[in-house]
Amino acid sequence: MALSFGQSNYLTDFNPDSLRFKTTTAVRCSEAPVIDGLLDDPVWQSALPVDEFFQIGPLELAHPAESTIARVLYDDESLYISFRSYDSQPDRIKR
Repeated sequence: MALSFGQSNYLTDFNPDSLRFKTTTAVRCSEAPVIDGLLDDPVWQSALPVDEFFQIGPLELAHPAESTIARVLYDDESLYISFRSYDSQPDRIKR
């Protein structure tokens, strides 16, 4: 299974050449990860890390100011996607 990560520009000055897509391969797992909000389950380590994201604001298609790592697993029943999003100023996150 392959997944594509990307973002298009929906503004009126849409330029198809500005699209950038990355792909990753979902890794088959024999045991489902524990869904508890934590990513310390060892099965996540078998998934390929995806960390080449880009932002759409304030600068379109720029390298993000903060990093994010995604991982994708699957089994016969489900598709599992995790995101670890870093924030250098977590106290400013609105809840």
